[in-house]
Amino acid sequence: MKKFIAVFVILLMTFCFAHAKEKFYRDSDQPLYKNDLVEFYRVKTKIDKKNYKYGIADAKYNVILPVEYDYVRLVDNYGAIARKGDKYGYFSFKNKKLALPCQYENIACYYKTHKIWDVCTIKQDGLYKFFDINKETIGEKSFLSVENITEGKYAGNRLVSDNNGFYMYDYYKNKLEKLPYDFVDFYFRGYKHYRVKKANKWGLLDTDIKPITGIIYDEMTPPNLNKDSIYAYVVKKDNKYGYISFNGHELIPTKFKSIKKWIYDFYTVENFNNKKGIYAYDSTDGMIKIADNIYDEANQLFASEFAVKEDGKYGAIGFYGYSYKEIVTLIPFEYDNIKALRQDAFLVEKDGKQGLYVKDGEKSGIIVPVEYDNVEHVGWGLYKICKANKCGAYDEYAKRFTKLRYKDIVAVNNSKMKLITDKSKRTVSRYTPKQKINNFKEGFLMWLIWLGTPDN
Repeated sequence: MKKFIAVFVILLMTFCFAHAKEKFYRDSDQPLYKNDLVEFYRVKTKIDKKNYKYGIADAKYNVILPVEYDYVRLVDNYGAIARKGDKYGYFSFKNKKLALPCQYENIACYYKTHKIWDVCTIKQDGLYKFFDINKETIGEKSFLSVENITEGKYAGNRLVSDNNGFYMYDYYKNKLEKLPYDFVDFYFRGYKHYRVKKANKWGLLDTDIKPITGIIYDEMTPPNLNKDSIYAYVVKKDNKYGYISFNGHELIPTKFKSIKKWIYDFYTVENFNNKKGIYAYDSTDGMIKIADNIYDEANQLFASEFAVKEDGKYGAIGFYGYSYKEIVTLIPFEYDNIKALRQDAFLVEKDGKQGLYVKDGEKSGIIVPVEYDNVEHVGWGLYKICKANKCGAYDEYAKRFTKLRYKDIVAVNNSKMKLITDKSKRTVSRYTPKQKINNFKEGFLMWLIWLGTPDN
């Protein structure tokens, strides 16, 4: 028994020493690649507090790709993409070596569901070529752009371009089919389609190259697919703007002088008489006109709330309820300008002076009178108010004013502020002694309630 324990300890120490010597470990217990004979694992070593270097080793920790790469990613069961700095290469599992050295600007490989999974696109010196994973060879043809087509008539082809135009490229048949358009791109999100240009006119085609719209638009500006929640185009025709979806449906009629997109899927449109209206996109009802073209100006304050100008004066309105059918006047139409400082706090201007309007249900109204030269939010609900080169503050949290006697006032946090004069800087509490006692009592009471809750 003692001999057995001694042998076990020696073997364990040998195993630990061997792996300590290697200074790397497996990234996962699951192999990158496995067949009846071998298993390959991604391994890594730490080079500083945040960064690692990666490589590939077999089941016995024999390194087959040095642990010196910034990135190693599996490409199905054929190999892996490796990156060193800003250059990419391709590691072959079959030959246990880099079939493509790390000298390419990009390598993109796809999976079986795309029907084009066994050919990678490689980019070097701004040009694209194709790398055959099975043969581990690079094709002779090079292109200015490449898009993989996964739907419709040309599924499995590549949309490619060179100096002479755009083509559908069947890699397996080595066949190029020239397309009769000056520009083509493929949109794979949402309703899949092609955007095309011919003789300076734009239009949309479906995945079978059948028209969705006529090629009739002077401009067709695509959405930002990473930011915009609605996949649609701003279009221009006969000097008029509109908004159409990827399937060609008209969301906003093509009849306006201009269209501006705001956050949360709101839009302002301007007629040729310079009057503005407001549209909003609702997930149930689609695009809705929520305000007619009656305003001289319309600027979003926050979400469904807008500062609008009518008869020379600004007010604020909000759109609420089902399909935004409830329109509420938030601020009366009596100001020269209105701007949002926070979600429920608005700077109002009148006759060259500024004040603060706060939206608070039945208590909504002017909190800081419209008599100051400057009103600004300086953080944590603290508003600096200045007049005749002297500054004070209104505190939204403490519900109190600081007198106008300072050169500057800075919010330190939600309980302190810094008062600055020509001679001194001092940090003080934003709350009066009485308020601090009340705050402590309320906090202590809440703690007792929480302590008495059965789950705690």
